[in-house]
Amino acid sequence: MENSDTSISVLIPDGEHYYFRTIANCLSEANNLKIYLFSNKKDLPMRYSRFIDHFSYYPKTSDVKEWIAQINSETERHDIDLILPVFEDSMRALLENKNLLTNAKKLMLLPTLENYKIALNKGLFAQHLYAQNIPQPKTAHTKNGQLANDAVLEIGFPMLVKPGLNSGGGMGIKILKNQEALDGFLTTQKNVDSYVFQEFIEGEDVGCNVLCKNGEILAYTIQKGFLWSSRPYTPQVGLNFIFKEDVYAIVSKLMKSLNWSGVANIDFLFDKKNNCFKVLEINPRYWATMEASLIAGVNFPYLYCLMSLGKSFEQPTYRHISYLSVQGVIISVRKDIGLLARPRYLLKNTPLRFAFRDSIAHLYHYSWAIKKTLFSRKQRK
Repeated sequence: MENSDTSISVLIPDGEHYYFRTIANCLSEANNLKIYLFSNKKDLPMRYSRFIDHFSYYPKTSDVKEWIAQINSETERHDIDLILPVFEDSMRALLENKNLLTNAKKLMLLPTLENYKIALNKGLFAQHLYAQNIPQPKTAHTKNGQLANDAVLEIGFPMLVKPGLNSGGGMGIKILKNQEALDGFLTTQKNVDSYVFQEFIEGEDVGCNVLCKNGEILAYTIQKGFLWSSRPYTPQVGLNFIFKEDVYAIVSKLMKSLNWSGVANIDFLFDKKNNCFKVLEINPRYWATMEASLIAGVNFPYLYCLMSLGKSFEQPTYRHISYLSVQGVIISVRKDIGLLARPRYLLKNTPLRFAFRDSIAHLYHYSWAIKKTLFSRKQRK
């Protein structure tokens, strides 16, 4: 990627979030960026990254005003050019309290608060898709803790139930196979009106990742999964980059309807019965497989920085490659140990290259993850 001679200083105000590691790996590819990180976790693995120019720790606070005061302090202290929030909670808090920022122009370009709330809430998003005549699975909501009989008949069984607010990683999604399971869920679940109920569709999983400005797509990749972990509804751990004209057309219409600015990940299923792609949901933030897009040729976080600074660039093209996450590598090696005899593939088509390039931070991260896994297993016994 071509880099400007002018240095850009970026502040990450929520570095404790898991996705920051993938963002840091992407930003580290640009040699004109300085990354300033602050977090409410003192012992953060990425603080040891050789690509982090400065790390600051602030104790966790539930007071948004206090958190934004910390952002203002760090922005002034380090002469920050851009404030780059990682996760949706931070993005929403900054949109809601933009007036508290000393210099709101340094915040990355984001959609309007109204449209961001639509993208965050699966119920509002389903209504938006319906209003825009964008294909989606049949979706319904409870009212006063009950799901109308006509909605049950329309959706049918099995059906999926999902938390109304974006949770990420497939968390909270359940499959209800019959009326008994639905009745049990409705009677035992607290705050059931916060959930949405959706038609279960057998089909191919496809995702589209975008960077937009005022509804126009400036960069995108399309990926199709071929490998998943054993936990259902989780992100792909193995994928191929492809192009689907109908997927791009739907996403283009969707992002224009939201007048979207920023990054997003849109999940699709190909409905074999009706021979069409349907939008499942939108993740109005960075996503788990962002490093895959970087390896394919599109550095979304860096392009997002350029866009927010008003710098123009040509829409990048991406290579139609396959990709395995670290978990995907482990699963694949268990199936075929011969993969270890393909070092070029492992370095070119997996995130292992980032671990070698920034070994201390990644060793710390994986040792921390192993300890956490072992501890959780011990707690379950």
